[in-house]
Amino acid sequence: MRDLRRIHLAQRMIRHEVRTTTICAWTGFNEERIRNLAKSYESTSQPAHRHRGPSPKRVDVFLRYNILRTEAACLGGLARSFEVLPPAPVKDAARVLPGFVLGEVLCHTFEVYRAVVPEARLTMEHFILLVVALAERQEIELDHCAHCAGVIIVEVGSRERRICFACREAEGVNASAHSEDEDTERASSEGVQQPLF
Repeated sequence: MRDLRRIHLAQRMIRHEVRTTTICAWTGFNEERIRNLAKSYESTSQPAHRHRGPSPKRVDVFLRYNILRTEAACLGGLARSFEVLPPAPVKDAARVLPGFVLGEVLCHTFEVYRAVVPEARLTMEHFILLVVALAERQEIELDHCAHCAGVIIVEVGSRERRICFACREAEGVNASAHSEDEDTERASSEGVQQPLF
């Protein structure tokens, strides 16, 4: 039964276009076993693209653009809700965390995320990098927006304002409307809030 679960996990990761070395780490299978599973999977299902080269390693991908920062926060919040993230910081999380039991929860969490955000830019491998980084809490961590209490991604030790992109945009709209009359300002505020809620 354990072997069947590991095979199923490997197939799910293949479907999500995870690299062979990463699948090996989470399933315990060797590279030849993964390649054979990929071939058999492709013969019975829609072929999955097989990425080559190293997996993503740098967390700045989650901080570079607001849309990716927002997606990373969403993924991080789901990871915490589904208990993918450990309650306390973990040293060398890339070595400690991988295992087929947590891998199953990891895949389920990512699949829920893709169901909610079908046009998502972040991949399963980005999610794995995010989970490892959030588990270690050396570079990035989860926090809450000071305005809406939504989950946000922040750099560890950063003194930047704890505010999400949506609230930052809303502040900008409200600030530009401040010089106009009260009715215009109220209408502008409502226009920002409606798409958020």
